[in-house]
Order: sequence, then structure tokens, then C-alpha cells
Amino acid sequence: MRQNTAGQGNPESPEPDAALDARLADWGRLARSAVADQPVPELPAVPPRRPAPLGWQLAAGVLTVVLAAAIAVGLPRVLDKDRRPPAPHGPAGNGISTAPVGPDLQVVTFHGLSITVPASWPVTGYGCSLTSSVVELPVGAPLCLRPAHPGFTIVQFSSVSEPMSPDKVTSTRSTTISGLAATRLEGSAYLGRPAFAYVVPELHASVLVMPASGQTGQDLADSLRVDTADAHGCTSTVTDVAGMPGSATSSRAGMAEALIPGEPVSASVCRYSVGLLEQGRELSGPALRSFTDTVNALPPGLSRATQLGLIKCREPDSVGSFDRELRPDSEAYRIEVRYSDGPPVVLIARLGQCGDLGISNGARTGQRTDDLMMLLIHTAGSGGGIPGAVRPAS
Repeated sequence: MRQNTAGQGNPESPEPDAALDARLADWGRLARSAVADQPVPELPAVPPRRPAPLGWQLAAGVLTVVLAAAIAVGLPRVLDKDRRPPAPHGPAGNGISTAPVGPDLQVVTFHGLSITVPASWPVTGYGCSLTSSVVELPVGAPLCLRPAHPGFTIVQFSSVSEPMSPDKVTSTRSTTISGLAATRLEGSAYLGRPAFAYVVPELHASVLVMPASGQTGQDLADSLRVDTADAHGCTSTVTDVAGMPGSATSSRAGMAEALIPGEPVSASVCRYSVGLLEQGRELSGPALRSFTDTVNALPPGLSRATQLGLIKCREPDSVGSFDRELRPDSEAYRIEVRYSDGPPVVLIARLGQCGDLGISNGARTGQRTDDLMMLLIHTAGSGGGIPGAVRPAS
């Protein structure tokens, strides 16, 4: 990979009107890709060049019109109705790609769409500032907008079909990725940065790439492929996360006494939305022991939300939908715990607002405490942010 991993650029500040337009456009793009409504960005105050009567009223009127346009254009595109997981694709065997990856590289997978980047790049959500090139996953965006950072390459995954503002797209062409139909878009993105994107409709996935100054990002584009599992052992598509398991997920002894029995050697913690993999992590050693201790200390039973607010609940045996109202209830965690011998144990966890919440191996349950919530969010992220209060289920 010929990508910059250090050195932050310092672009000249655009004119105030251009900066306002760019920041609002970026806010609209974030609103399209986020689970929940995105707050209006806090725009920096720009001193007027020359005082004029009624200036603030005119500025407020312009801002209102621009924001109304951003909402009218951006937010409806979130309302993609009732998308279902695609059939698995990718190589045969265990489903993990056998494409060679050097020790200084990592493969990041979202909904089965994979890209290879330097191992030094953090994989995270949208942050208010950058200190290196980065791969960003679609989690709740904070109330901030950052500089353009032209010295870093920014890779952003999302489930939206328009990762670039349509008026910023300069060319579109059809292509394929691992045999699946895809569309390549070229143009500009955040604060006018040159960018390209790929959209793979069957995976409900898109990836936006903003190459660092002086780079084309072609090596990143060439690395795109479709995998049936990620590098952490998380399958790209699952169907067993619609609810808590109805029976023990393994024949391993001790599952009624402990959510994670025995002495595991590794575990894959995988976060899914609508049955599609959004983020995964593999645990071993001290990290796995700490994870196991926290889970096994949970009080038995499950939890229920004290209030739903505006959340809409999915049908009971459905993995959910990308519909904007249903998506918060379409997120679940699947944890596969492995041992030196014998069968693995699978646990399903749900943190959201609807139905049974907590974690279960099918033989024992654990309530959705703050400890469980923060453990899963810190391990594999969350697309819905911090959910509301709960009570023990009766």
C-alpha cells in the first residue's frame, strides 16, 4: 500500500460561503449514513466583512433555506425499505479469503465487502479529528465537523446507495467486485476533496475513498473483494441473530452454570445489522479472560426497556430492516467462543429497545447491565449509540 500514514495537511481555509456549503453538505451525507438523526452541525462563527443593517436576519434566512434543502435531499435517502441479507458469496472452504496479506496490512470487511489497508490505520467510527489515515465504519457521528485533512487517506464504509452527494459526482461506470455487480463513482466529497466510491447493491454496502494528496488510491480500489467472513472469524451473513437462542447452542458441559463455561482460547465478537456484519474483533489471552469474567458475572435473566420512545420494533422472527425506524432494533451481537478441544459456544446479545435484551447461550441468560453494554460497545462498536434504561424482565 502506498498510502500516507503520517503528516497532517493544512489546507487554506475556504471562503466563508464555500465552507458553510461544504460543511452542510457533509452533515447531510452523515445524516444519510447514520442510524439516528444527526444534529445540525455547529458551524464556526465568521465575523462579517462589514456591518450591514439586517445582516443577521438575511444570514439566518439563507441558513434556514440551506438546512431545509439538506434535510429534504439527504434524510429521505435513508429510508431504504425492508432490505434482507443477501446469499453468502466468496471463496469456498471456511469462507475466509485466502488472498495473501502481508504482516504490515489488514483486511477490513463490512457487509462482506473487504478492502486491504496498512495495519497501522485505525478502524473506528467518525471522529472529530484525525492523527493518521483511517478506515471509518458507520456508527453514530458526534456533534462536530473536522478539517479536510488532505494529508491522510480516509476510507468510509456505509450502507447507503449514494455515498457521494449526487451534485459532486463527475463520472459513473458499472463494474464488478468478486463477480457481484457494482458501480464506481468519481468526483469530490468532504470539503471538495477528490474521492471515488464503490456501491455493491446486493451487499447493501458502499465504500468511499478520499486519497491523500498526491495519491490516486488505485491500490485500495484494486484490493476490493467480497468475503464470506472477515479476518476475525465473523461470518458476513447470519440468520441466527433475530432473537435469543431457544436452546443450548452447544453440547459443551457447564453452559447452564456459566454463559461462557470452561477455559476458552479465543472468541470472535461480531456485530450485525439486519444480519449483515458491520464490525468484528477476535479476542484471546488477557482480553478474552476479562471479557469472560465480565459476562459470567452478569445477573441471570433478561431485561426489557422501560420505554420505547420513537423506536419501531421489528417482527419477532425477523433479522430486521434498514428502514430508518426499524434499524435500531435490527442490531445484534454474535459471540463464538472456541476451546482447545470440543465444540464452540455461541452467545447472542441484544442491547437495543425492543423485546428481550441481554445475552444468552441458550441454556443461561444474563441481563443487559451497563457492564455488558459498555463491554460490547468497546469490543465491537455500536451503530445505535447508547440505548435507554432497562428493567429486569418479569
